[in-house]
Amino acid sequence: MMKNKLFELKNVTKVFKNSIIAIDDLSIEINSGVTVIIGPSGSGKSTVLRLLNLLEKPTSGQVLYNNEDITSKDFNLSNHRMKVTMVFQNFNLFPHLTVLENLNIAQIDVLKKTRIDAINTSMQYLDRVGLTDKAYSYPNQLSGGQKQRIAIARALCMNPDVILFDEPTSALDPEMIKEVLLVMRELANDGMTMIIVTHEMNFAKSFADEILVIDEGRLVERGSSNDIFNNPKNERTKRFLDNITYDLKWCEPLANEDFKW
Repeated sequence: MMKNKLFELKNVTKVFKNSIIAIDDLSIEINSGVTVIIGPSGSGKSTVLRLLNLLEKPTSGQVLYNNEDITSKDFNLSNHRMKVTMVFQNFNLFPHLTVLENLNIAQIDVLKKTRIDAINTSMQYLDRVGLTDKAYSYPNQLSGGQKQRIAIARALCMNPDVILFDEPTSALDPEMIKEVLLVMRELANDGMTMIIVTHEMNFAKSFADEILVIDEGRLVERGSSNDIFNNPKNERTKRFLDNITYDLKWCEPLANEDFKW
């Protein structure tokens, strides 16, 4: 299937106030489909992701979405963030609201839906992630895996074109990771465009259309999962993968398992 260019970073540099260069003159294109960004800790992966909906503003350079400069003062950033939603590693659920209210709030306030329409959409996506029985629970009554599935459902309620995932399983206990990756697998199979920063190499190997390897704020290598995992060209990529233990015996059941709760 032909992939369309969605994002383009042109000579982007991001320097934080402490003079740390997080992104160093980075120029990349990101296409539709499933793109996974990997690399060592502190390499700038999450900063790249946050630049795509301007949670971080570039110090210099341009960030384009569908050939529009999202850093332009005339760009409708609110509309952009409806179409390019984000799932954070720490869930970002409102603790004083029920699950259903967490899903409804942006639909009502941003999309201007009626409460009834919002509830119908919310229940549809709670069913999608297997958590309709938690609609009236509060976040503190949920496991970490359930919270992240709720966060994914909340993103889906906005009917996005792209979902950005920033280390979606890093805050989870090991036994909860699989339930989140199963949801993400279903989204990938359904054709949702996702850009994912993760250390879950098994997921990247099985479901990424393209992998970007980032180190010290620069693009080291890009390619298919087969290219990156089985035939990396760059020595830095090889060293990074050599330092990561991944077991395909875990991944194969995930790729084939029925999606049921």
